[in-house]
Amino acid sequence: MTLEEKALIRMKPDISKLRSAGFEEKNEYFIKTAVFMNGDFLAELRVYKDGRIVGRVIDVAAEEEYLPVGSSARISPYVSLVREKYIEALRELAKPAFFFQPFVSDQANRLARYLYETFGEEPDFPFLAKTGDDITGVFRNPKNRRWYGLVMHIPRSKLTKLHRDDGDFVDVLNIKHDDKSIGELISATPGIYPAWHMQKKHWISVILDDTLPDAAVWGLVCQSRDFTLIGKPKNRTKNPN
Repeated sequence: MTLEEKALIRMKPDISKLRSAGFEEKNEYFIKTAVFMNGDFLAELRVYKDGRIVGRVIDVAAEEEYLPVGSSARISPYVSLVREKYIEALRELAKPAFFFQPFVSDQANRLARYLYETFGEEPDFPFLAKTGDDITGVFRNPKNRRWYGLVMHIPRSKLTKLHRDDGDFVDVLNIKHDDKSIGELISATPGIYPAWHMQKKHWISVILDDTLPDAAVWGLVCQSRDFTLIGKPKNRTKNPN
């Protein structure tokens, strides 16, 4: 993931708003710039028509790209400051023409839209005040405030156990499921794992990377929501295979 993608991790461009937001249209992309750090540097943001986002920092005096800002090596306090101000500049450039999404992955954001359109329910972020975590979102049943879904952004290896520190992060959904069929569901269904960080007897984890189709995820979430109500949950789960 590039520095620009990290800076705008949950922001997506609205192509229809780029021109009115001051982006200049080129053949393959739209571009907008802004100076920062008292005019010493220029932040350049490009939005390609296929949705890709590319940025650069230009050293104004040298009239060339300032490469240290994107280095993965240990950087000096000055370069760290340039990077911080560059990220701020990128977010200001993007703000008028980008829209915010609650989660990182497309499937997690589609899930949020589905639950809002179906039940009028939106995620809340209970760890924001204490830890600053604004990515871990909770879906609650409004009748009793019980959780029926938890979306986290974690290393894929936490679930697969195949690699360590490979930098591959994914959105993961924890949901309730019937205790008697959890083992069978996990063994038979790609993308479903024993619950990470929650009681494995009652919960499962679903990787939201489109391994499992939307319809199957929606069905499992609706069933989880039903588990938060008094009585036996309705059978809304669609076959995830």
